[in-house]
This record gives sequence, structure tokens and C-alpha cells, in this order.
Amino acid sequence: MRMNFKAALLSGLVLPGVGQIYNGHKIRGGCLILLVNLFLLGILFVFLQGVGPIITEAQLSGTFEPAAILGKLQQQAPAAKWLLLAFCLIWLYSTIDALLDPHPHHPDES
Repeated sequence: MRMNFKAALLSGLVLPGVGQIYNGHKIRGGCLILLVNLFLLGILFVFLQGVGPIITEAQLSGTFEPAAILGKLQQQAPAAKWLLLAFCLIWLYSTIDALLDPHPHHPDES
């Protein structure tokens, strides 16, 4: 079995799905890139939705304690943990899939 280290590095370090595109699997790579972007946007949305009121409250009260803000954020945005876990699983799948692809179709190896 030939390991595709360049494709795994592309998926692991650049963006999940790029290694699949490098291996010639454009649809799979495009779906992974789309999923990763959706999860990252979801994480950003949940984080901003939770942190906005907390920072506003801290500014109005005049006390800005990072530990208290982080504690409140963890209580208000538990979905962010699940979204982050899903992102990490997609990243791991993408890297392993690109590394262990049994039939890479490299355009430069015609």
C-alpha cells in the first residue's frame, strides 16, 4: 500500500478536502471543504451569539474578568463543543483518507 504523504499534509495542514482533490477525488474533496466551512461558520455563529451579551454585561457593570466571562460562555454555548468535535472528526477523517487512498489519481503522473 502506497501512502500519500503529500495529500495527507495538504488535508491536515492546509484545509481538509484539499488532499482528496490532489488525489483526484474532486467531489469528495469539495464535500469535505463544504462541510468544514459549514462547521466553522456554525462555531463562529454560536460563539458570537453567546459572547455578545456577556461582553455587553461586563462593559455595563465595569468589571471585566476573563475567567467569569469564559464560565458564562461555556454555560450559554454548549453546542459549540459539539460543532468543534464534529470539525475535528472531519479533519481527522480527511487526513487519514488522503493518506490511505488506495487509488490516487494524480494529474502530474499521467
